[in-house]
Amino acid sequence: LSWSRFHVPDSVDWSDSQLMLAVDGTDPKRITAVSGGIRITTDGGVTWMETGMSADTLASDSASDDVYATTWAGRTLHSPRAGEPFTVRGTLPEQAHDLFAASGLLYALDEDGTRMFRSFDGGATWRTGTLPALAQPYDTIQWITAAATRPRDVYAGGFGAQRPGRSTDGGTTWTTLPGSGLPKRDYVLTLIVDRTDPDRLFAGLFTGVWTSRDRGATWTKLV
Repeated sequence: LSWSRFHVPDSVDWSDSQLMLAVDGTDPKRITAVSGGIRITTDGGVTWMETGMSADTLASDSASDDVYATTWAGRTLHSPRAGEPFTVRGTLPEQAHDLFAASGLLYALDEDGTRMFRSFDGGATWRTGTLPALAQPYDTIQWITAAATRPRDVYAGGFGAQRPGRSTDGGTTWTTLPGSGLPKRDYVLTLIVDRTDPDRLFAGLFTGVWTSRDRGATWTKLV
């Protein structure tokens, strides 16, 4: 494994921005970058083109080349692949904090991490879903993810949910993952579903990286 320097857009203001990237699955030189403004490159970051659009979130569809973004005003943007311009697809009920896309199904968390919105038509229309139960009224959900090949299998969690929640109906109802093998006094900070095996999960905790081969029933530590 080797690393090479990546040239980010010169106009990124690191004082108040985070950089989000979407890389094309077949041509890694085609990249979309969001850090306030949306910029695209087709030569691996050597040159960047300003699109004149801005966004707060960015998500590559885990099952296709499609790329989605949302703006502070709630507009849903779509691009057929990384490195291509965006068009407006629809409008979210409110500003999103996190966005995930799988097979054209989109899941978005609001800024407070207390509400979830879902779209089953690639962001054209949105409806309100539910989130896992939280321990305290001031707790929030920080992340949401889904399986590429079973996009209605959704997972969500954060500091208010020591064990993530799982939904098999696109965020209508939730159950808590058993989490056998995970540390009892730790939190799942992020979770990824294997792109080809929807039963295999990878979770990042304060204490390391863990994996499950049975949709979160049992876990073993990797690192």
